[in-house]
Amino acid sequence: MVSIANIFCLCCIGTDATLEHAPIPNYHITFPKHQHVVEQDVGREEFRLGVVLYDQQRYSEAERLLQQVVDGRERTLGRDHAGTLGSKHWLGRTLYCQQRYSEAERLLQQAADGRERTLGRDHADTLSSKAWLGATLYNQNKYSEAKGPLQQAADERERTLGRDHASTLGSKNWLGRTLYYQQRYSEADRLL
Repeated sequence: MVSIANIFCLCCIGTDATLEHAPIPNYHITFPKHQHVVEQDVGREEFRLGVVLYDQQRYSEAERLLQQVVDGRERTLGRDHAGTLGSKHWLGRTLYCQQRYSEAERLLQQAADGRERTLGRDHADTLSSKAWLGATLYNQNKYSEAKGPLQQAADERERTLGRDHASTLGSKNWLGRTLYYQQRYSEADRLL
């Protein structure tokens, strides 16, 4: 039997293209049913592997794995645990990259709302979820809905990271594009 840790290591350090893109065997993750589990360990390696698969643009494999992590973490850690919210964020991003925007929107909204409640409005993870949510809404032509999360991400990132930081500029770009498609050209022009 191949362990998750061995698969993870092969995916991360493999420089040979055949190793980096080797198919991941089908397996099912089992999560402990008892609360005495150390919280940080619940699905940690599986989550990391899901992110590696995402980075390799192996979205369907990442989706399958991240969905199992979300389900297991919700059951064992709860809906508002940082690990659960982070898993939802990455699953939402994975669905976004597959152009499954309505599914991504639901997960990114949950991640953004939960992170804002638990981590605060200006936390980097909250802002990341807000930015991805805004981009997801934008790609569904929901420009008026996209403006709020994109504005918050742009404003808070500028305040915390500075006006020339890549994340700030990315948020401003999405916000400017959103304003442009709302025919708010003078506001968009200031951002773009």
